[in-house]
Amino acid sequence: ANWLTSKLVLAAMRKYKDSTNQYLWQPSVAAARLLAATTAPIWWRGDFDWTGVRTTRTAIDRYGARPWLMDAETYRDGLKLGDSERFKPGDRPAETPWDPALSVAMAEAGRAVMEERLIDTLRAGWPPHPVPL
Repeated sequence: ANWLTSKLVLAAMRKYKDSTNQYLWQPSVAAARLLAATTAPIWWRGDFDWTGVRTTRTAIDRYGARPWLMDAETYRDGLKLGDSERFKPGDRPAETPWDPALSVAMAEAGRAVMEERLIDTLRAGWPPHPVPL
């Protein structure tokens, strides 16, 4: 099933609560439960911005996720694919303990690289590990 809405409608929906005072819209809760329950390896990737770095680190800490193409080399390659937006003034840098060179490269460049820019790289790198038949 597919569903399409605007950001304004979604923002309004997030405010609704049920009779037990729980928010009706909690997609992250459902996803967190599924991730915590799985015994399969979790390969994680996000945008190369500070939020993407923080969510990757959270996934590693909470679910034992393995970063996939979230490294300095992939980031630098993404920068070469065209102009990237600058980090916003309020963005807080974050450490990347799985690849310390990544946070250094991001801080030096001062630019984000979104996943959409890396579609060909991501497709070429999937699956991230050998799949037994």
